[in-house]
Amino acid sequence: MKSKNLNEYLDTLAECIKPVVDAIHEQIPITKGYYGEYMSAISMVALKSDAESGEASNKVKLGIGVAFIRAGANRDGVMSALHAMGVI
Repeated sequence: MKSKNLNEYLDTLAECIKPVVDAIHEQIPITKGYYGEYMSAISMVALKSDAESGEASNKVKLGIGVAFIRAGANRDGVMSALHAMGVI
C-alpha cells in the first residue's frame, strides 16, 4: 500500500474509532494512561477486522494502535498496550 493510501486509510479508521476513544476517556482510568482499556479495545477491533481466522496479525494491531493515537488516544497508553500484547 502506498504511503498516501495508508495515511488516508488510517485517518478514516481514526474517525471511526474516535467515539470509542472518547468513551474510554469519559471513564476513570483503571490502568496508567488507559493502557488496559486500549488493549481491550484494540483487540476487539482487530478481531473484527480478521474474523475468519479469529486472530489478527501484529501489523493489523499496530495499524489500529496508530489509528487510536490519531483519534486522540494517549500515545503512551497505546504504546504500553501494544507492548503488553507483544506487538512491539
